Amino acid sequence: VARGSRQRIQAARHRRKRKTCSNSTAAQNSSRAALKVFSSFIPKKVQKRLQSRRVKKMGLFKKIGNSIVHPSKVFRATRGESVWKHLVYLIVISIIPILLLPLIISIFYSDIYSRIPANVLSIVSSWLPNVADSFFSKYLTLLGYSALLFVIVYPIILFVLVGIFHLFVKVFRGTGKYRDSFGATVYSSTPEMLFFFLPGINNIWKFVLLIIGISIEHGFSKVKSFFVVLSNILFYVLIGLAIYLVNLFLT
Repeated sequence: VARGSRQRIQAARHRRKRKTCSNSTAAQNSSRAALKVFSSFIPKKVQKRLQSRRVKKMGLFKKIGNSIVHPSKVFRATRGESVWKHLVYLIVISIIPILLLPLIISIFYSDIYSRIPANVLSIVSSWLPNVADSFFSKYLTLLGYSALLFVIVYPIILFVLVGIFHLFVKVFRGTGKYRDSFGATVYSSTPEMLFFFLPGINNIWKFVLLIIGISIEHGFSKVKSFFVVLSNILFYVLIGLAIYLVNLFLT
């Protein structure tokens, strides 16, 4: 009799648990359905703004680390930021190649130093007369060229290239703006800047990151963003091929 009563009590408890679970799942499903109905009345632009506010903003060093480890988090956190914030990030990560590239050139490729114009070398020697023609003066000269390249020349070229790339995005009906294409390009360039001494790996790495960034920034699927990036690359390949054929016929 005691065993039968225990079994009845346990069966009653299991029934109560099943009822509570079924009630909770039904409540969750009803709340989700209500949210879907409510969100259908909200414009898509407002929904995007609300989603961007939910994403936590990242600091500079978190952006650098997550660009390599968790790039999707960076693209979501930086979506909608201004071009100038992306440009500041680009200049900051350019500090490493600005400092290390002249050092590598002055140690392993010292013949490049002989190609620098004589008037530039005379300016450096006038600033540093005690260390003229030394390793330090060579490094400072190449450092000036490196800073000019990464801080001024490269951003100007990047503005133009991203503009062309954004045209391809719009052809594929991307939802983002120019700043989103610029941000995806900048943050996908993080490995290229930090590990500039690995050019082949960096190109593949940047290609993959750019696909992820464009898919998040413009609402593409990964397959569609792949073809967007690939079409942009093929565009420059065709331009290079056309220039080569023109030069071949002219000569």
